[in-house]
Amino acid sequence: MWSRFGSPTDRADSGTKEEFLRAYKRWKETGGKDIKIMFYFKNAPILPDNIDIEQIKFVKDFKHELNEKGGLYGSYKDSAEFTQLLRIHLNNAITSLVKTKEKEDSINPNTPKITEPKTEVLSIEAPVTIIEDEQTEEIGLAESLELSLEKIIDSAHTLQNMSKFLNELSEKTNERTDAINRTQGWSLEARSKEIKKIMDKVSIDLTTYVKRTKIEISLYKESFEIGIKLFTSAYSVLTSLAGGSDEVQVIRTSLIALKAQIIYAIEGTSSFRLSLQAMPNVTPTYKKAKREALEVLNDLIKELDFSSQLIEEIEIGI
Repeated sequence: MWSRFGSPTDRADSGTKEEFLRAYKRWKETGGKDIKIMFYFKNAPILPDNIDIEQIKFVKDFKHELNEKGGLYGSYKDSAEFTQLLRIHLNNAITSLVKTKEKEDSINPNTPKITEPKTEVLSIEAPVTIIEDEQTEEIGLAESLELSLEKIIDSAHTLQNMSKFLNELSEKTNERTDAINRTQGWSLEARSKEIKKIMDKVSIDLTTYVKRTKIEISLYKESFEIGIKLFTSAYSVLTSLAGGSDEVQVIRTSLIALKAQIIYAIEGTSSFRLSLQAMPNVTPTYKKAKREALEVLNDLIKELDFSSQLIEEIEIGI
């Protein structure tokens, strides 16, 4: 759901709400045993021509209603985020249902089981379909887990590079600030010329940071998305296998370590962003460089926030 709530029906304020209420009723009746609710709100700017104040109010009220029922919804900003969230949530839901069924079977071994037609038992080389660069490639489960770990480690290395770039920029900015402070007591003309020279250097520092970080953000996003895709696809297969728990725990540990690194990076990046925002726009060149740097910092924080959210969702499902 995004900017429109929908039209009322005989039973609810909109068809979407009616469908939700039916699912919610069954969810309460079964205690969530055989039904999982996955409802999503899109958080993205709405074009002026598409703004309907009444519809938006209905959406906000419905979101508030869901929040009071226990926050039975997720949020996303674009189709890429929605795809990743849905993949993880579906995997978590299936895993939860399988574990619940296994628990019930262990308690009541004589209970008739509903199973699919008998098929060959999957081996550790069971194929996992991975979509990468618009091409479909089939690899074995073991290779999938191995490559997933490799991509997660690549993500961590890329994040280290971005943190290094930011630290270097921060140190240079402090040096430039000290240089400006040393002009105290100079004549107005001399001080103005020197500050302009210093700010031109700051502009170059910012521009260099932007170019380097843009490349790393792209590399990080690619590695992280592939790593998560591989892991969630493989894990959905592993739920039907007796083995594989060791491999899953290794990747889980790597993801937890990556999340800690992400949180630390978000804190440092947010702090520097605030400092940069507070700096005056001394020259047009600096103003442009500052604007571009802030845009990159915002993109980086958004990307890391979403990565942290995905890892948390995966932790819940394992």
